Amino acid sequence: MTSSDVVHVAVVGYGYWGSKHVRVLSTVPDVEVMVVDQDRGRLAEAKRNFPAVDVTTHLDDVLPRAHAVVVATPPASHA
Repeated sequence: MTSSDVVHVAVVGYGYWGSKHVRVLSTVPDVEVMVVDQDRGRLAEAKRNFPAVDVTTHLDDVLPRAHAVVVATPPASHA
């Protein structure tokens, strides 16, 4: 990977686990993080804690540029 290569990772869900994924991914060189959550309060918190992340309420906003997606949902929503 060259210094101009950037991996764009979308984290869907900025709850307990999603916030931890964002924290770790934000420390990885050449990774740009995008946060997707329906709760605008959670998005504001993500932006406060990690000013460099992009935030949105719609996955469709980030999918065209995402190389990877982390889906972090509450355990009760797991199949």
